[in-house]
Amino acid sequence: MAGLIYFADEAGNTGSNYLDQGQPYYVLAGFVLRPNQVDSARDVILNALKGTKAAELSAQTLLRRGKITTITRIIRDLGKVGAFPAASLIEKRFALGARITDAVVGKV
Repeated sequence: MAGLIYFADEAGNTGSNYLDQGQPYYVLAGFVLRPNQVDSARDVILNALKGTKAAELSAQTLLRRGKITTITRIIRDLGKVGAFPAASLIEKRFALGARITDAVVGKV
């Protein structure tokens, strides 16, 4: 069975400040693809970047500029090539507990 590829971006990374009350969540979101779908997905993203000076897509920038239709089109077009959305939402105070547990258990 061929592996899957997860293209993702994060939001809410505050470095070692895990308990930042202003950003209590860490979010990882993106799309999962099969290796044979990567080139088609890349074409969708490159097409979305045409006519812009941007080096990467930024949902925050698109939303700020009122470009929700652009975001919708990208999601739709990625779905057409077989990509499916995936996300995780982690409350950082629990992630810190998991890191401590991993560090202690990893040394036993």
